[in-house]
Amino acid sequence: DLVVIDRYGIRSGQSLDGHDLRLLVALIGFSGLVAFAFNGWVASRVTAQVTVQRQRIRAMAQGDYMTRLSPTGIDEISMQARDLDDLAQLLQAAVEARERLDRERRDLTVAISHDLRTPLGSIRAMAEALTDGVVGALAEVERYHSAIRAEVERLARMVDDFFQVSQIDAGSLPLQQRPVALHEIAAEVTDAMQARALAAGVTLPLNVDSSLPPILLDGALVERAVGNLVANAIQHTPDGGRVTVAVARSGDVHRVAVTDTGSGIARADL
Repeated sequence: DLVVIDRYGIRSGQSLDGHDLRLLVALIGFSGLVAFAFNGWVASRVTAQVTVQRQRIRAMAQGDYMTRLSPTGIDEISMQARDLDDLAQLLQAAVEARERLDRERRDLTVAISHDLRTPLGSIRAMAEALTDGVVGALAEVERYHSAIRAEVERLARMVDDFFQVSQIDAGSLPLQQRPVALHEIAAEVTDAMQARALAAGVTLPLNVDSSLPPILLDGALVERAVGNLVANAIQHTPDGGRVTVAVARSGDVHRVAVTDTGSGIARADL
């Protein structure tokens, strides 16, 4: 006698005849085949997904960050594929940022080369005039010497600017910070620019809150930045326009705003 469990429909202690035994063997064999086929299907599917991910990793190693796996499942393999897509997106953003920075550096180099060419050309022309004896009067010679010196100083300032831009780009610009009232910087810049604004037919009002406390900053660099903004605004504001300099505080933020009624900056250059 063979004791089996009730789910086979046989009571404990009941003997199995030949037919029941064959049926049991066939059932076990069929179950084994189904399990084997299912395991093979799962293994082949997992292998295929892993192969696709390996190919994607190789493509990323060669610089292809645009292709996406876009998995839809919730299993571990699909989660890993989503991580690969996220990594590709981050790498693509980094590549685009690097390319944009390279373009900006090339544009900066072209602009600086153009700016340096102007004083160098003036210096060469005046030096040739002095060498060739075109200028003979003492007063004219002294005027040429003064002009050459002024152009050399202008050229030196441009070189200093270029070096400072390089420091900013490298994140190593030294700052001389001390407590400075921001509204005082704005007032100094506005006073210094009034003559230029008057010549351009532009009004230059100043709106500041004189009760603002001093804050830690590099006064010389901030004054230069504000001065550049105001000078640019005056240059691109038509006769009869207005350039307004305002200093205000919002919470812990001190804000300087230079607004004008000019043509503005093109969105592509903004």
